[in-house]
Amino acid sequence: MKFKALAFRNFRNLDDVEVEASPGLNVIWGDNAQGKTNFLEGIYLLGNGKSFRTARNEQLIGHGATHSRLSGKIFANRVDNTIELQIDAQSKRFSINNKGIGSVDEIIALNRQILFFPEDVAIARGSPSGRRNLIDRAIFLSRPAYLRQVQDYNRLLRHRNQLLKENAESPQMTVWTEQLARSGAAIRCRRREFVASFQGYLRQAHARLSAHREEADILLPSGSGDLQTATEELAQDLQRLGGREARLGMTLAGPHRDDPQFHVDGLDLRRYGSQGQQRSFILAFKTALVNFLEDAIGASPILLLDDITSELDRQRKESFLGYLLDRGGQVFITTTDLASLLPEGLPGAAYYKVDKGRIFTEERVN
Repeated sequence: MKFKALAFRNFRNLDDVEVEASPGLNVIWGDNAQGKTNFLEGIYLLGNGKSFRTARNEQLIGHGATHSRLSGKIFANRVDNTIELQIDAQSKRFSINNKGIGSVDEIIALNRQILFFPEDVAIARGSPSGRRNLIDRAIFLSRPAYLRQVQDYNRLLRHRNQLLKENAESPQMTVWTEQLARSGAAIRCRRREFVASFQGYLRQAHARLSAHREEADILLPSGSGDLQTATEELAQDLQRLGGREARLGMTLAGPHRDDPQFHVDGLDLRRYGSQGQQRSFILAFKTALVNFLEDAIGASPILLLDDITSELDRQRKESFLGYLLDRGGQVFITTTDLASLLPEGLPGAAYYKVDKGRIFTEERVN
């Protein structure tokens, strides 16, 4: 899956941008606040249906405009496809090959992307929700239908929480609790299945970045990987916590409360890891996900990297960029300083200069 062409109109400060993309490495460079991250954000929207920066549509629309329009021509599933997205203040409307879509998982299945963002380092040391979302996002990419599983669970959770606030003694509570236990157990089992199959990829990627000095692991809360047993475990937890839940008006057990731990050499990064170790773990997770997806779906995901090389030491930067050059998939990488990349340049890369919301193709010899 590779973008051949991209067009953005009235999207943030990108007024009328058209780019023919390289199937390999695309370097987007320029000063700060010129539109580099906006360009990556537009690509991300075409693959995910949402921004990685804001939930407010009006912030995505160019000044003085009523809507934004984004489109991408992408080669996927052995054919050319056109993805279009129109954004106004109230809605986002997608189409694939001029036909509306029923669910965002149709976009994910066509256009799998992995984003590397400087703020990612906060995932390792931040709240459990960031680590849960990182794992869930990885599962979405390998199994797009998992998105609906999570959406269904969140819907059940909202209903049960509302009932806890209004009437915790309602006869309906048993029905909502049983449904939530089944749905939550399915998510927990899927997470366990993913981590078990992903762990080897993570260790290999982390060893490469750390020059084989450290070993990385993901630890999930204890529990069964069998769906029936996991359902019974969660149902028992919900029953045990029923009194507290009624007082607080919220569900206190389930996959939405789980706290995955990221470890290096047996130590929890949230408590004991340096910022460099935390950054390396997240970078290893996402590079491992590239290899995992290539094996799982038989295609290379599209990589989006927003100025992350400026945060890496020389050894990790050279290792990471060398990996990108060797893998052969499509990559979009932003930087304010071309010299901060590999000293010998990036063989075969296409270069685009961004200046005040305009993008210019540059001819360069590496």
